[in-house]
Amino acid sequence: MAVSGWGQHLSPVRVRITVLASLVVGAALVVAALAAVVLLRDGLVRSVAGTGPRRAAEIAAQAQAGPLPDPLLPLDTPRLTFLQVLDEHGRVLDASAPLRSLGPLTAPGHSASDVRSEIDGLPPGDWLVEPTAAVVAGRPATVVVVTNLAELTRPVTLLTGLLLVGLPLLIGVVALVAWVLVGRALRPVEAMRIEVAGIRGGQLERRVPVVSSADEVGRLARTLNDMLDRLEASDERQRHFVSDASHELRTPIANMRTALEVGEGAMSPADWPLVSADLLTQVHRMQALVDDLLLLARIDDGLPRAAHQLVDLAALVRASAAEQVGGPIAVTVVEPVPDASVRGDADQLRRVLVNLLGNGVRHARSRVRVSLSATASAWELAVDDDGPGIALEDRERIFERFVRLDEHRARGGGGVGLGLAIVRRTVTAHGGTVVVADGGLAAGARLIVRLPRP
Repeated sequence: MAVSGWGQHLSPVRVRITVLASLVVGAALVVAALAAVVLLRDGLVRSVAGTGPRRAAEIAAQAQAGPLPDPLLPLDTPRLTFLQVLDEHGRVLDASAPLRSLGPLTAPGHSASDVRSEIDGLPPGDWLVEPTAAVVAGRPATVVVVTNLAELTRPVTLLTGLLLVGLPLLIGVVALVAWVLVGRALRPVEAMRIEVAGIRGGQLERRVPVVSSADEVGRLARTLNDMLDRLEASDERQRHFVSDASHELRTPIANMRTALEVGEGAMSPADWPLVSADLLTQVHRMQALVDDLLLLARIDDGLPRAAHQLVDLAALVRASAAEQVGGPIAVTVVEPVPDASVRGDADQLRRVLVNLLGNGVRHARSRVRVSLSATASAWELAVDDDGPGIALEDRERIFERFVRLDEHRARGGGGVGLGLAIVRRTVTAHGGTVVVADGGLAAGARLIVRLPRP
């Protein structure tokens, strides 16, 4: 199983996270690099700027002492600097030699400095142009100071070159680190995927490895194991269900086959009414069992919550109890029965009452009592019998399928252990609960159903 090969590790999630991390970090680095270049350049330019007023004052002082030299003499500065003097109309009054043949570098009265990448007649490179208003020989003028920035742009050029080379390398390192870290983080997920992919039918006891950390990966592993626990339990219930259903169906089928074989070989025509009656009984038993199985299967498949119609629960209690009149077990309804209404499905709730009363009658010695009362938020239906009762350890188990407490409660009446399972699931679908409690007749069983009031 070559799941650990290179192609397997090239998972889309790993690629996407690596690319996304590289793009985000790369964009941040590019923005930071551009900001660094701009700030460095602006800082260097500011370190040179600000000489315009001083140069204008020098020119004004020279004009007061006498006529300005033509061309203006070179200035004693560490950087190559030239001057241009403009009158109020923008004409060039005087200038350094390289600027004599040029027109005005700025408009009269303009005071904002700027950096120019090229000026005709001057060496190529960046030049700082600073105009300053002044009074020269008693007349308004503008002194323009032009300073070469070639030495200052070298650090900027060097930084730009380093960034052009270093940024791709740095982004590559970030991508490599992200690739390794994401691969390490996804390794437990890949191990879980391999384990889950290897689980086949009959292997539901297997579990995915749980990492020791309490992060998302650890929670995912525990969630998968919980799901596998539920699947294993569901598979186990299904196996028991199929086995029990097969066993319960085998008995009536065997009885029917025996009756038919005996009747075919030895019975006289006069005996066939007895055979047919026995066969009909077995057919009814099989039909009831199949109906119960189909109902439970519908509930397991997600039977929708019962219809939201008002159902007179008190009337259902009276009708269900009346159906038991005339039998060997006395069924009484505690009066007065409140006018109880619930929201649900009348047929399903009638099935609940029939199953509860049938269970009580089947296991009672002489009588069954039904009572209906109200609590703050629910109607409480109690069915008591005077039978042998239900032990504490069996009070939840009796709501499972095909469970019969044979050692305490008789199997008479054809019960197969599905009635109370249907009761529990139907009541739950109606938003209620059903439990076994103390207080039955003569220490018998007491089953209590609680349904929410509208």
